[in-house]
Amino acid sequence: MITIIIQSILSNLAIIILLHLFVEKLMNKRDKWPKLAISAGMVALVSVSVILLFYLPITFHGFWVDLRMIPLLFLTIRWGYKLAIPALMITAFWRFLMGGVGMVPGIIFGMALPVLFALMVRYVCKEKFQPENSKSLFFLITCGWLISDVPIIFFVPNGFDVFLHIFPYRYGSFLFAGYTLNFFIRHAIKEDLLIKQLQYYAERDPLTGFYNIRTFLKKIEGKKPKYRYSYIVMADIDHFKQINDTYGHLNGDEILKRLSSIFREVKAHFHEAEIIIGRYGGEEFIFYIAAGSRRHISSIVSHFREEVEKTYFFIKESKCAKVKRSKIRLTISLGVSPINDPSRLMEAIDRADQCLYKSKENGRNQVHFADG
Repeated sequence: MITIIIQSILSNLAIIILLHLFVEKLMNKRDKWPKLAISAGMVALVSVSVILLFYLPITFHGFWVDLRMIPLLFLTIRWGYKLAIPALMITAFWRFLMGGVGMVPGIIFGMALPVLFALMVRYVCKEKFQPENSKSLFFLITCGWLISDVPIIFFVPNGFDVFLHIFPYRYGSFLFAGYTLNFFIRHAIKEDLLIKQLQYYAERDPLTGFYNIRTFLKKIEGKKPKYRYSYIVMADIDHFKQINDTYGHLNGDEILKRLSSIFREVKAHFHEAEIIIGRYGGEEFIFYIAAGSRRHISSIVSHFREEVEKTYFFIKESKCAKVKRSKIRLTISLGVSPINDPSRLMEAIDRADQCLYKSKENGRNQVHFADG
């Protein structure tokens, strides 16, 4: 008898783990698929798994039960009512079509009430409740089990004896399945976070947080502009080598970080335009700017230069460089070129670079535009 119960529990657990594997595959597509498709897929996967669990019951002395509540609880607590309610409706309707003596209490106590309780926990205790936390998970599963099984005492003949008899298997299977699923979910979250971190550092300059030149070019090449006019801008910090030599490379790095913050602030200010920023190398930056008019683009480029010019950059005390804490101002020179043909992006970059050097030759702290 015990062997059959354990086999049934493991069969239920296998369905739940299989569900997790399919959900993980689905979530890997979230950057490529529409959000609606991901949500529909999630509802479909959970619904199918719960329905499969209906047909793999765990038998306790003539009583048929299963672990249907576990997928529904996890879906509810992690994704909210927008996915939980459709999945509940689909699975409840299927259970209704199956019929049987336990149909009504199975829907009400085994599915609907646990889902409603999980929704209450999610939205009422959202600041305190952490699904990955062992204590929070224990509380959720325990309450779900009580909601599901305590009614046996009142609705089944000799209900209290039945409740006590199945309690170790039923409660134990809920905890085992819940913690097993949570283990796989936590592992998947950590793996996903690690992949995102690796991707971030593969695509971006670690000092400024901007795209490295390889990623910048990848983002721009073949890009369909949202606006009529699109330009490449090259920017270079004036006399940056002298700054490094005078104040030290650590202060030079801090200046680059502060400069990056200024660029982000200007980008946010002109949010209606499309602006992509990359670090070209050293003290050089590269911009892609697209807007509805040349005047607008000129205004954006000038704003970058002006904001840098009027900003104080604080220098930290350095014994190696023999400088005391102070503040300095610096300037940038810029070269601007239109992207006349997206397939010839490198030519636009080369023209912008030539314009940058003309700005340098003409006295720095200025903007030079290429013809066209």
